[in-house]
Amino acid sequence: DEMVGGGMGEEEVMERLKRVHLFSKGDVDESCMALFARAIRFRTFKAGSLVTRVGDVGDKMFFICKGVCNAAREGEVLERLEEGQCFGEVSLMRMCHRIRQGMGRAQAVENLERIADVEAATDCELFELKAEDAVGLMKKAPRLSFMLERLAEVRKEHQQQVMASKGGAGLEAKLRLVEPFSLCSPEGLTTLCGAMSVKLGEMGETIVRAKSPANGVWFVAKGRCVRMRGGSEAEVI
Repeated sequence: DEMVGGGMGEEEVMERLKRVHLFSKGDVDESCMALFARAIRFRTFKAGSLVTRVGDVGDKMFFICKGVCNAAREGEVLERLEEGQCFGEVSLMRMCHRIRQGMGRAQAVENLERIADVEAATDCELFELKAEDAVGLMKKAPRLSFMLERLAEVRKEHQQQVMASKGGAGLEAKLRLVEPFSLCSPEGLTTLCGAMSVKLGEMGETIVRAKSPANGVWFVAKGRCVRMRGGSEAEVI
């Protein structure tokens, strides 16, 4: 179900790309779109098949040119993705940054697992962009690089909002593993979850800076954080 351009000519690929929101507003010129058309792969998925799974390496992003997909976690649909939308851009941009910093693939994909399944709700036609191809593309088209960066920022904010609003039961289960909350009543945990927000931190990102106002407390639900002191690792959390 995968081929470069799907047997289509460059002009046909570009016409289909115009259905994608990133290109539909005319912010990207024809020459940039032509570069993009040469870098992507055409994918087809039957209704009910998985495009990505939780835990998969997030080394590619997808653009929906036909059909509808559902993003779900633990059986709960988090978001409906329709024609013109894209997904996977947050992890793809993280990997691109790491590659541009000189990291090899093994290091660049570390902690870049998918956080949701994406299933084709209908028969779908997608365009796939791999991180390695995206790096070269963004060097040639800085305008496109800026737009993908902005797209990833908006998606990350949206993911945090969705997870905060729909992650109730899962968040309560995770909190029960934290010693201070293991004896809390269900009502107490529900109240606590309502006062919390979800933060998706990427590898290397500073969560809290020294001497910043101490106006909150953090609980690590997944992954690992390091407390630094004087530039050296002081404690692993």
